[in-house]
Amino acid sequence: AAAAAAAPTPAASAAAATATSTTAKAPLQNPAEAAAEALIKAATAAVPAAPLYTPPTAPDKQIAELSQLLATRLKAVNVSQGTVSSTHAIWASMDTRLTDYHAGQLSPEYTIQCLLASLAQLQVMVDSAWQWLWDSKQMRGGFMNSLTGEMRWELGAKK
Repeated sequence: AAAAAAAPTPAASAAAATATSTTAKAPLQNPAEAAAEALIKAATAAVPAAPLYTPPTAPDKQIAELSQLLATRLKAVNVSQGTVSSTHAIWASMDTRLTDYHAGQLSPEYTIQCLLASLAQLQVMVDSAWQWLWDSKQMRGGFMNSLTGEMRWELGAKK
């Protein structure tokens, strides 16, 4: 009787065979995939979750307050974004970046990136300043620079 109790039932034998065959049939993972998966798990475990909201710091609050005060006082003397030309804004940005760079507050890479962006912005403005006009006295068309008033018969050619 003890031997009969120890013997597996047909249902238990079938379940054990299925579990063994399922485990044996599982696809083997490529070593490169396994290494990549391990790296991803290690990297994501080391990175703390970023908070959804970061409250402003004391310097952030002070910067916001000072910016608002400056904007209010500039409006009081009729200076606003609408009253400053784009070229003056580029100059002010360049001057500020260079002052901050020379004071050691900006990296050379960031300063160069900002100056190149300003140059590109200025180039678009210069390129768009040339307008084709008809000169009725000369009876021919030419290009006039709306910024300087200069007239050229061919774009890119000097007078």
